[in-house]
This record gives sequence, structure tokens and C-alpha cells, in this order.
Amino acid sequence: DAICRQFQELFHAEGVELVVEPLVIGQIADLAIEYKIGARSLRGIFEEMITPALYVVPDRKDIRKVVFHSLFEDADFVCG
Repeated sequence: DAICRQFQELFHAEGVELVVEPLVIGQIADLAIEYKIGARSLRGIFEEMITPALYVVPDRKDIRKVVFHSLFEDADFVCG
């Protein structure tokens, strides 16, 4: 949850709301259990998911919200 909040603050600085659905957190936790990985690896998984959006948001001033519904799908960008 702390990782998520850090990225929410980063997106907020760009005027964008970051929403990570609970399913995503569960999927990351499932991977952690399956591969017996630690907190650093959890952060790496989260960063890998978020990184593409980090490149899109600064160039698109019309984006108001980024929503992740699944770890295995691209984010939805909500404009407004």
C-alpha cells in the first residue's frame, strides 16, 4: 500500500488521479507468494506496471485519471 501511495502522490503532482483496483494488489501478492519474492521485488513488479503510464501522462495534459484494473492489462486513461 505504501508503494501505491508514493505513486499516487507522483501522479497527483501532474494533476492526475491514480487508481489501482484491489484486484491488482491481490495479483501482485499472488506473484510474491508464488515466486517467494521480497518487498523490493514487489516494488519492481508495481513499477513495471506503472512505468508506461508515467511516460504518457506528462505529454497528455487532457488525462485526469489513470486506472489499473489488472496487473496483466494496460491502464485506462480517463480524459476530461
